[in-house]
Amino acid sequence: MFVLACLEDKLRVAPEEFERNITDVVQEQIELKYVDKVIPGVGLGVCFYDFITVGEAFVYPAEGGAHMHVQFRLVFFCPKVGETIVGKIDSITPEHVRVSVDFFNDIYVPSSLLHTGTEWDSTALEGKGSFVWDHEDKEEEEEALDYRVGWPVRVRVSEVNFQEKTTSVRDSAPGCVVAVAQSEPTKAAPRPAVDSANAAEESEKAAPVMSIFASANEDGMGMTSWWGS
Repeated sequence: MFVLACLEDKLRVAPEEFERNITDVVQEQIELKYVDKVIPGVGLGVCFYDFITVGEAFVYPAEGGAHMHVQFRLVFFCPKVGETIVGKIDSITPEHVRVSVDFFNDIYVPSSLLHTGTEWDSTALEGKGSFVWDHEDKEEEEEALDYRVGWPVRVRVSEVNFQEKTTSVRDSAPGCVVAVAQSEPTKAAPRPAVDSANAAEESEKAAPVMSIFASANEDGMGMTSWWGS
């Protein structure tokens, strides 16, 4: 679900920051540049982990700032195929169920990867529409098993896509990958404003830098309320 990536970068410390602890300043710059940003092929930056090396500072003539080469590790969100995610339903359309895990909301479950017997019902949830699972073991008086926005759902990752492939990634020590970014990390798409229909619509249309596709067609998958957990 989360990976530890080793990165390297050349950062500048402004003269007005010289009186502060240099590693604190560099860490702040790293977090500003990489946290909540997507590096294609690696994932969504979650938090700074530690420094590997902090190089010697160099001051160039007539420039003033201190430049240093640093190697560090960051925690990235990038689930592997087959892993299970528990999140909340962000939105539902006839094409897919969109799932959010608070810090990332571009998880999609296509209608074709829902349980067999699941159909779109435009009259469900007081006319808002939703998918309803008419499973074979359903009793006559049993309530419909439908998907509801804001409710917990369990899905299994089937694919992780990145819009751009501009990062060199290679294996390193166990539990860590080495990532050499060849372009600036891209900020993850912001969550749509809940009180703005236009903002939500635009968010649905925009192609996310990183997207996860998942399935909910196995026992235990789908709404967690269906399975008593």
